Amino acid sequence: MIILCPYDRVEAALKKFEPDRVITIMDTVGSANFAGIPPERHLKIGYTMAEAARTQKCAPHCDTVRIRQMIDFAAGNDWSKPLLVHCRLGLSRSPAAALIIQCALSPDIPEVRFAEDMRTLSRDVEPSFMMLAQADDLLQRDGRMLDALDAMGESSGASVGEILRIPYLPAKAT
Repeated sequence: MIILCPYDRVEAALKKFEPDRVITIMDTVGSANFAGIPPERHLKIGYTMAEAARTQKCAPHCDTVRIRQMIDFAAGNDWSKPLLVHCRLGLSRSPAAALIIQCALSPDIPEVRFAEDMRTLSRDVEPSFMMLAQADDLLQRDGRMLDALDAMGESSGASVGEILRIPYLPAKAT
């Protein structure tokens, strides 16, 4: 399972779901420390809202290092326990991360299926175009991740997300 939430609900999600690992994706990640989560089980990725919101297609030389770190870290999750992914609002960066992780760790499942499943679970999420463009480039998906994003349609326009549980187990670790 992948748990998504905004920063202000991380402590509640940690208590309720007891994840194996945590991924923090925020502008400033230095202060994101949580009791009971040792550093080796907490990946902190600095990714600003401005970076996540760009709408141009990703150039071939775009930075995919952070995307690869996220995939590799998630691949090491003990999937008998959830993976918790959060960003500031729980609407853009963490949902994009969840889609990226699902696509990377289950390469034989169509990208659009994960996007449609996420939209069924939440009308609020609006995964980051730029993160998905970078992942599409890294994973050589030929635009299918961006097509999946388009298939999700418009979000509700919520200003902050809720705790979202995505029932997911990887088909294959990369």
